[in-house]
Amino acid sequence: MLIWDGFRTHETLKVLEFCFEHNIILCRLPSHTSHKLQPCDVGVFGPLKTAYRDEVERLNRGGVDKVGKEHFTYLYQPARDKAMTKKNIKAAWAATGLFPFNPKRVLRDIPKPPLTELTVPDRPVGSCPQDEAPLTPVTPVTPVTTEGLSSLHNLIKQDDRASERLQRRVQKLASAAQISFAKQHLLQDHNRLLAKVNNEAKVRRSTESLVLGKAKVMSFEDLEEARVKRATKDKATADKSKGKRGRKRKNAAPEVGVELETEVVGEAAEPWKAPVALMY
Repeated sequence: MLIWDGFRTHETLKVLEFCFEHNIILCRLPSHTSHKLQPCDVGVFGPLKTAYRDEVERLNRGGVDKVGKEHFTYLYQPARDKAMTKKNIKAAWAATGLFPFNPKRVLRDIPKPPLTELTVPDRPVGSCPQDEAPLTPVTPVTPVTTEGLSSLHNLIKQDDRASERLQRRVQKLASAAQISFAKQHLLQDHNRLLAKVNNEAKVRRSTESLVLGKAKVMSFEDLEEARVKRATKDKATADKSKGKRGRKRKNAAPEVGVELETEVVGEAAEPWKAPVALMY
């Protein structure tokens, strides 16, 4: 059995004929599901990328800043030996629910759609939400900037019920939060710079998402359909090329030929001019 994705260009007549001649069963996955149903994507390529990245970092620590073609085989072989193991491959087939066959293994990881039903709280008849007392006291908004943190700290200081020990702990907490906010702003600035450099170096082209196909096992009828399509295409190409060959060139040769033919017929005493008439 050969499992492939639903990309149309992979489903060629040459591939179909080869598989039917060699008793290979073709199974096409639904579109946009290879990250859930293809064993290599689920359980093999991830560890392979991690192992290859470790090998590249080891090479960089050795003093090589740029990985060239001459380094690829040297780095890929140990990474492949670490990732392409019997344990990882069997775990990948089990995680996709293919072997042992268990569709629930995949369906349970897919998030369920949210419920659209509305729930109405139980209230006594004649009561209004304004008449109800709040269950919890109103608390200040969680600060996300250093200014908000400072204002919240000042409110705690002004509270007479707060003890001196609590004030010291709040002060330490405020200092730690200010350091965290500073680091966050630095990381955000660094991310903006990297995003700007990335956008300048690589122009992304947006393409329309297309549904490429549905899951199915290729049958003999699919092979016959592909053969009919190829025959139709070949016939259209042949008719097009034949039409180009049948076009006549526009030149003055016929007029000259007519004069030569008339001259030969009228002068039978000069037979050596007959080949000139045959050229027309």
